[in-house]
Amino acid sequence: MSAGAICRDPAGAAQSRFDLIIVGGGIYGIMTALEASRRRLRPLLLERADFAAATSANSLRILHGGLRYLQRLDIGRSLESIRERAWWLSHFPEHALPLPCLMPLYGGGLRRPALLGLGLRVNDLLCGWQAPGSPLPRGRLIDAAAVRRLCPAVDARGLLGGAVWSDALAGAAPRLFIEALRWACAAGAAALNYVEATGLLTAGGRVAGVAARDLETGATFAFHAPVVINAAGPWSPAFAATAGAAGPRLFRPVLAWNVAFRRAPLTDHALAVQARRKGAQTNFLVPRGEAILAGTGYAPWSGPPDGPRLPAPLLEAFIDDLNAAIPGLGLEMGDVIRTYVGLLPAARAGTAELARRAVILDHGASGGPAAFYSLSGVKLTTVRAVAERVLGRSFPSTRPIQHDALRRPPSRILPPAALLCGAAGADHEPWRQALHAVVAEEAALHLDDLLLRRMCLGDDPAQASAVAPLACRLLGWDAARAQVELERLNAALAQVVP
Repeated sequence: MSAGAICRDPAGAAQSRFDLIIVGGGIYGIMTALEASRRRLRPLLLERADFAAATSANSLRILHGGLRYLQRLDIGRSLESIRERAWWLSHFPEHALPLPCLMPLYGGGLRRPALLGLGLRVNDLLCGWQAPGSPLPRGRLIDAAAVRRLCPAVDARGLLGGAVWSDALAGAAPRLFIEALRWACAAGAAALNYVEATGLLTAGGRVAGVAARDLETGATFAFHAPVVINAAGPWSPAFAATAGAAGPRLFRPVLAWNVAFRRAPLTDHALAVQARRKGAQTNFLVPRGEAILAGTGYAPWSGPPDGPRLPAPLLEAFIDDLNAAIPGLGLEMGDVIRTYVGLLPAARAGTAELARRAVILDHGASGGPAAFYSLSGVKLTTVRAVAERVLGRSFPSTRPIQHDALRRPPSRILPPAALLCGAAGADHEPWRQALHAVVAEEAALHLDDLLLRRMCLGDDPAQASAVAPLACRLLGWDAARAQVELERLNAALAQVVP
């Protein structure tokens, strides 16, 4: 096994003793495991499906630096976002890349050139303080003619100019999350996917571990640790309830979505636009090769947390808003490649207003078992900082070592997908070796784990479907196993293709 191997061994984990158990293997659980490793702790991460397969896999993938928070004078949140964006750029430079952004300005509300210019200057000062040496260029105002040169499709009516700044983009987000988990495992963490935490084990009013079921074999296990952190996202209230620990404000769901369109990008910048009507939301159009990724849309959600879908009326209204923001864009339902749908925490139940702050609950302080904590985060950029805070509360006597002292294994570089899509006589040996390594060392149990979340082919469902039969053959699966896996992959893709 190479450094950072994710070894799926439930029986072995049940015979081990851990310092803490983290329930939920999305990006919040993964980063909590990594931050725990920085404290010389040994964490066990449990995930009921595949790692980072739900909301984590469905973000817009922009690591925002907090410019938008300056509009609300939320300096603290802006500083944190700038600092954490710099962390991603520094520690995962192959996955977090600079992203130039452009916002056309028409003079409405806070989007007047004078105000945006001031915001950009303040943002640059904060960046210089929080992220000295950042590779991101300074923000600037440009005139209307320069906006049109950058993006000829932009609405020219009343255009006063534009704001240009830089954020970061995690284009291959699923791969980034697996690399973060590999880093945690290299530092001593254990991680089990397809293992569902079914309840909390307690002794004398304190946490003693977690009861769980292996969803692949049906076997049940007891995993032992004196601290449990519940990072199960939309499922976190249900898990807290198994321990009799109420958490009414832990996670009130909002439906959140992004949409990939089969349309050449309008510019090499991420374009921040809004329909010119009162109350219209700002959407980003992010260039993704020969496609555009647009988002993020929000709506109230009252359904179950499993497999949320984007209703057709909401998708149609979203497309209408994009077309209204850029007259002549002419997006249609037939241009949709796939949807990315997940659940985020709301500020208030039954609304589409996002929570502004992460929630960290110490259930022992409110009558629940001692050493049982729950967390609910609100954005990708600052996930590491939230993990740091929950560990500061649950292990106050520990101090983290520097990240540079926690040796990160080299990123796994997979051959280009074109090699796997080549003609029948093409040399598939590099892919055969890569596929076997991923299955053996990254806990890719199923074809959808492999193609969608290890190889990131989920951004193009048609390509994923095309290479799937060959992947089965290269892995040596017999006809029966291949049929089961292909059906499972098709079911996963049906969830995201309208």
